[in-house]
Amino acid sequence: MEKPEFETYKRPNGHDEFDEWLQQLPIKDRAKLLQVITDTQDQGLLVAQRMTWVKKIASAKNVYELRSKVSSNIQRALYFHVKGPNVAVKFN
Repeated sequence: MEKPEFETYKRPNGHDEFDEWLQQLPIKDRAKLLQVITDTQDQGLLVAQRMTWVKKIASAKNVYELRSKVSSNIQRALYFHVKGPNVAVKFN
C-alpha cells in the first residue's frame, strides 16, 4: 500500500479552513496532531490503523479521521483520498 501524502484544501481565494483551525489549537494539541500526520505519512496507513491514529468512518465511503489525544483533549481531522497517495484533510 502506498504511503499517503496529506494536503489541505485551499479555496481559490486562499482560505484554508484546516490551517486556520489547526492554528487555534493549544500548542501541545497542534504538535501532537502534526506528529500523527507525519507518522502516518512515514509509516503508512496500515500501521496508522493499527496504532489507532487513523479510523475509517463506517457510515461514509472513503472518509477517514486522523486521531490524536493530549491529556483529555481529543482532536480529530477528517480526510479522504483524492488521487493515488494524495489525501485532502479537513478539520472536524
